[in-house]
Amino acid sequence: MSFFTPDRGLTTTVDGVSVTGLQAKEALTRHSSLAIYGNTDPFTAVRKLRKWSQELSSMPNSQFRFLEINGAGHFWREDGTESLMRNAIRGYI
Repeated sequence: MSFFTPDRGLTTTVDGVSVTGLQAKEALTRHSSLAIYGNTDPFTAVRKLRKWSQELSSMPNSQFRFLEINGAGHFWREDGTESLMRNAIRGYI
């Protein structure tokens, strides 16, 4: 079992279509996904986030992308980090 992706089926809606029974890793890699995290988050180990993100993005045919924001913490209150996150989301969309 991975840090963020437990081995259990998920049910979710993607583009208005119900997707049932996917494993979490499959759901995150089969469909376009973006994870954004800061490297100074005191609640989550950045080392684990990096490993998880790299694992998912390197899977065959993965549509999972990630961005690590330098200096961003858990609540994105550090100077300039919120705008970096917003710009990343805009670029992704």
